[in-house]
Amino acid sequence: MDSFESLSRKYRANQRLSLRANGRLAALESAVVNAMLPFDPQDEFYGAAVYVPDPENPGELAVLHHAMSKVTTDHQQFADNVLFRRRVIGAETSVGDTLKAGKTGVYGSHMADHDCMNILGEDEHGPYVYQLTFAAGTPIAVKDPQAILTQAGPHGSVAEAMGLLRRDFGKKMSRDLAIEPPLSPNGALLHCDITGYKDILHEEGRHAAFGFTSKFRDLITEEMKRFGGERIREEGDGIWFGFSKIDHTLIDASQEAQRIFAALRAQEPTAESAIGRSKLKVGLASGYFDPSTEGPAFDRTVKEESLAFTLVQEMMRAARREHDETYITPDTKKALERKAPVHSRPVTTSSTFMKEMHEVGAPVAGQG
Repeated sequence: MDSFESLSRKYRANQRLSLRANGRLAALESAVVNAMLPFDPQDEFYGAAVYVPDPENPGELAVLHHAMSKVTTDHQQFADNVLFRRRVIGAETSVGDTLKAGKTGVYGSHMADHDCMNILGEDEHGPYVYQLTFAAGTPIAVKDPQAILTQAGPHGSVAEAMGLLRRDFGKKMSRDLAIEPPLSPNGALLHCDITGYKDILHEEGRHAAFGFTSKFRDLITEEMKRFGGERIREEGDGIWFGFSKIDHTLIDASQEAQRIFAALRAQEPTAESAIGRSKLKVGLASGYFDPSTEGPAFDRTVKEESLAFTLVQEMMRAARREHDETYITPDTKKALERKAPVHSRPVTTSSTFMKEMHEVGAPVAGQG
């Protein structure tokens, strides 16, 4: 039997579908896509969206529509979980910067490694922003940004569609269009991955490999509990922990993981052995996790729906093999730095969503 939350989501989805019959929302969606067509062939172009200050929720922006040119796993998860028909905190977005500055221009995204051409529009109902998103560092040249808003399409222009939609829905726009509240990050994933595990298997045998990894698993599981972390998944020599918080104790937890691993490795007679040569990669990413899912259900959510899970995998792929390293995603670093600095350096990744991750300085004892 479906849970209340599941039924609520289905109701909201049906409500949004019925709104398209009204025509106003469908017209806006058509206009958004039509206005982005001239940019679509560009490899560096990611998509477009329309934001408007929410009349009922001061400080929040309603994302009325979001269309992607490139559909990758990380982008799809980000759009579904954070943007699509949701509200966002204005101060945490480049759109908020645009409204504060009161002018059209290129702004750096606060949410991802993107640059945004934010086109400020305004009519009798107030301001709104049509956003074109590009890869960070892309030269963005738009001769007449305002012409994009008035570009005619099969169902009118962005400016026309916005005027009619806000005229019809007025101050109850967010409620009547089923715009959902922001999904603020409420937890984090910490992943430990042993580099060189195959060498341990081949050179020292299954017994030694299993003994080393199982001892590390048991020690770190107990230590993560002290920081509020629960072991939620094991994949070969990799271990995943879930935390229902986002604070600087996550950095402490990642450093403790490195200390535990270094101490175990230091027990080896020689640094030249496979265990002595092994390294530990730690990845840390914040995200939103449905509080109604626990245990195995939470485990499935992490694998199938979590942007944090995807980005940690990207960080592990980009990690250096020759050193013990701890990495965090840019949004996690920003969230933590609202309270205190995080000492790190940027590292390039192959992700289309997260061009850079951040390597954290983690003191370790023993061999390194």
